[in-house]
Amino acid sequence: MLSKQRTPAEEMMMEQHTSWMTMTDDRNVRYHELYAALAWLKEVNEVDDEYLARWDISEWANWYRAMQVGPCTLNPAAPAWIRNVIGTNWSHDWSLPFPTIAQLWPTAHDWFQELELHDDFHLQVVRPDTNEANAAPHIDQLREAWEYVTEQPESVPLMLMNLLPPPPPTNTIIGEIAAFYVVVDRPNVYICDSLKTILDSPLRASANSIDEESLFVEAQVEHFAHPRILRAWEWMG
Repeated sequence: MLSKQRTPAEEMMMEQHTSWMTMTDDRNVRYHELYAALAWLKEVNEVDDEYLARWDISEWANWYRAMQVGPCTLNPAAPAWIRNVIGTNWSHDWSLPFPTIAQLWPTAHDWFQELELHDDFHLQVVRPDTNEANAAPHIDQLREAWEYVTEQPESVPLMLMNLLPPPPPTNTIIGEIAAFYVVVDRPNVYICDSLKTILDSPLRASANSIDEESLFVEAQVEHFAHPRILRAWEWMG
């Protein structure tokens, strides 16, 4: 049961949107519904209101709008061009301790190309909580690796990426990359050696945090005789 007395962080949320209602695709998000969803998220992640207040209430509203429609539907919190790209395979895990509007686990789409085409989109690499300088690759390294793999025969690049809601006052959707994979039809030492010059660390020989079959389905490698993960860069554990 929800407490009738609001915390200071909740009062701040209310002040940000005193008329609290956002309309998207004929779906209303009201404060009490969002508050209930955030109460669940706090319990799952063992965080408090002060932690949630790192993000604007509008970002959490977009998170809730996307979450409530469930899987196998079009995304109500994404612009039309992104909806056309991601289709209905974007809803996987809403317990992440930050607002997302989609979890693309994985994606074989060329988001680097979309970055050049759309002013309302930005790509970044999620950084792990570590002081190591090379704990995660830089976005330019990932772009170079992606472009290199796409030029190689019988090889497909994929990423694990979350779509984050636009931080106010912008309308920019953020693609936050958490892993990079290369699927091939047969072992290829030449590709491995070339990738080492682009992405040196962190490297794992095989994927630990994602199901191989989901990679193969997204990569559309039905024509591969023996699809396999050639290399996996997973810098978020």
